[in-house]
Amino acid sequence: MSVPMMLAIGTAAVAVFTDLTSGKVFNGWIIMGWITGAFWQISCRGPGGILSFLAGAGIPFLFCGWLAVSHMLGGGDVKLFSSIGGIIGVIPVFRCILYSFLCGAVLSLAILSISGDFIPRLLKFKNYIHRCMTDQKLYNYQDSRDQCGRFHFTIAILMGVLLWTGGL
Repeated sequence: MSVPMMLAIGTAAVAVFTDLTSGKVFNGWIIMGWITGAFWQISCRGPGGILSFLAGAGIPFLFCGWLAVSHMLGGGDVKLFSSIGGIIGVIPVFRCILYSFLCGAVLSLAILSISGDFIPRLLKFKNYIHRCMTDQKLYNYQDSRDQCGRFHFTIAILMGVLLWTGGL
């Protein structure tokens, strides 16, 4: 297993731990990941490594930033993707994002099926999409009082990183 793979797993694993114990991913941990990623990329690629770092760290904001703005995904989750992306680069972080969303979908289906909230949540999502399309405006999907259907997405991120390191 390569150094970036181990760093990505470690970064995601600690984020899961802090998320489960405190309900958030600490910014200090994210910053440590960014610093590690910048040093790693520069040590491997020389001064041009800063561009690799910035690209890998920036991709998650481009693809997932709007999900955080609309409260479909936590800001800490997007920053965690960014921290991991700075370490592993553009293509690998893109794969991790895809794998994480697939894992998140499976986890969500399991949680909603077990809780019996599948149909109400599906209707809520349909109504949300309809409202955004009709008004041509992005609204908050959930407010802090709505805990139904929420889970720690850092778990899905760790699962996505593990799938990526496994060679998928």
